Amino acid sequence: LFKRQTGLLFALTYQNNLKTNAQERSEFDAMQSASSVKTLDFKETVSTRNTLSSALLNFAYKFNPNHQISIKNLASINSDDRVTVRWGLRNANDPEPYHEKSSVRWFTQNIFYTSQLIGDHMFGDSKIKLKWTGGYSGVKRTVPAMNRNVYQINSKGKYIAQVVDNTDPQGA
Repeated sequence: LFKRQTGLLFALTYQNNLKTNAQERSEFDAMQSASSVKTLDFKETVSTRNTLSSALLNFAYKFNPNHQISIKNLASINSDDRVTVRWGLRNANDPEPYHEKSSVRWFTQNIFYTSQLIGDHMFGDSKIKLKWTGGYSGVKRTVPAMNRNVYQINSKGKYIAQVVDNTDPQGA
């Protein structure tokens, strides 16, 4: 006598990485004179937190030796939270260069989900097999938060806030 069989597999993963880098950023303009002229001289600190969470859930049910159905699911969320703080001289070669301090923070998230429904059937003594699969996959990327603040100190020592387009993480 055949007993019905079930199988279940469940797994969770979580990974959290923190990283901070100190960097120097300089730009030069070779078009102004015969030698390169430094136009930008910044120091910056970039701090990043990357989080990866995943879940796996598979279930199979065998009705009898000839019929089986299973479902497989995988979901993953990858988040990147980044903060850049930059300070230094802009227009470094001008007679009156100005000091600048800026901070950029943006958060991005990638969500991935996939699911499969699978059937495996054998019909009677005819040995006819039917295998079928249906599936769904989806990926979504969002940048729900981005903030950029830029402050410049003029020649009188006063801070001036600069209005910056906060929608393009590439411009940061």
